[in-house]
Amino acid sequence: MSRKKFLAIVDPWAEPLEHDAKEFSFLASDNKIQYQLILNQLSRLKPLFDEIIVLDSGGAPHLLFDELSNYGFGWQVPYLSDKQDWDMWLCGFHYGRCIHYKINEVIEEYGWDYSRFNIIQNLSFMFPEDTKDSLALRPIFKTILNIKEYNWDYVGKLTEL
Repeated sequence: MSRKKFLAIVDPWAEPLEHDAKEFSFLASDNKIQYQLILNQLSRLKPLFDEIIVLDSGGAPHLLFDELSNYGFGWQVPYLSDKQDWDMWLCGFHYGRCIHYKINEVIEEYGWDYSRFNIIQNLSFMFPEDTKDSLALRPIFKTILNIKEYNWDYVGKLTEL
């Protein structure tokens, strides 16, 4: 019997942070396109997960995701306390940043093993100034190396990379 799993869409903020918007004038527009891409896939993703939620780090989520339960900054014990035998899947914003930091938060708070986390890479977007090479310099690089990653085929399955 397979373990239950939930998908967490990380930080689909309604508006980028003010300093990010100034530095990357295209960020708000790019984000909206990427939000729409994730939203368009939800009906096909839902059968693969027992639950789909939004996790934000303090910014209000975009209205496109109003139908989903939202959990704010940090980890709320009431949400994860009954998920101790579930697997966590993540996508959203931003690969090599908040997505991986969320994983680290759960590991630190609950002691989950890396094997319990999975990232849907092609629904996880990098921040405009990041490169794959720059990720190796981040403190979460160990997490990047230890997490399984998948591609969503936009039809109905996830393929391990």
